[in-house]
Amino acid sequence: MSQHVFISPHPDDVVLSCGGTLVRLRHLGHRVMVITVFAEEPTTPELSPFGQRHLALWDVGSSPMEVRRVEDRRALHVLGVQGWYGQYCDAPFRRHPVEGRWLYENDDALFGMPDPSEGDLPQRLAGEIATVCGDVPTTLYVPLGMGRHVDHVLLSAAGHHLRRQGYQVFWYEEFPYALQEGYPYRWETRGWQPYVVPLTMEEVTLKVQAILCYRSQLPSLFGDERHVQRTVVDYMLTVSGQGYPAERYWIPPTTRGSS
Repeated sequence: MSQHVFISPHPDDVVLSCGGTLVRLRHLGHRVMVITVFAEEPTTPELSPFGQRHLALWDVGSSPMEVRRVEDRRALHVLGVQGWYGQYCDAPFRRHPVEGRWLYENDDALFGMPDPSEGDLPQRLAGEIATVCGDVPTTLYVPLGMGRHVDHVLLSAAGHHLRRQGYQVFWYEEFPYALQEGYPYRWETRGWQPYVVPLTMEEVTLKVQAILCYRSQLPSLFGDERHVQRTVVDYMLTVSGQGYPAERYWIPPTTRGSS
């Protein structure tokens, strides 16, 4: 039995992007785990206006990440896989450890370059992920960094550190960022190779059921939960281009292998 570990920036990212593959691998008898890295509560009750805006958008009260972890546990239970949560805050809630300033105070910063103070974070995250994986032969799945959200970019970079350590690593398309025109093809032009995982309707149905567990996120992601299944399935049909639903992963130019 091999181990497949999916690295999620926040509660919901892996299920939105890879939910069908999680079920497929579990049905094949593999051990499957999701590590959600940026899942800790804000470390201070005082938040920046940008952080407060996120809380208002989620409408989850004073313990936002606890609510989101509960939603995520329910989703992972639907898919039948294990979850593990890191102790880093979401980007809008992070402060400089010495200066005390907020690292990401607006959308330009959140979807820009990581703050210089976090320059070594990808390497540190890679080490922590390797520790959680243990000595079991492991295939890792990390976000591509579509949309340029800094937390996704940091974990995408961590994936390259892990690949250099000898892990087989696949980069997954983040849904719904992948809906934006042109994103998948940017990686093709850089020499990355796509790897498409066909899914059955049972696997798709379980994925949709799991996504519906993220009650706090559905309004901002889909507007209305009635649109979830159509939006998700339409995209997965586009991924295959052959009339069946699928999820897509990417392999860097110097990497060979399959999941």
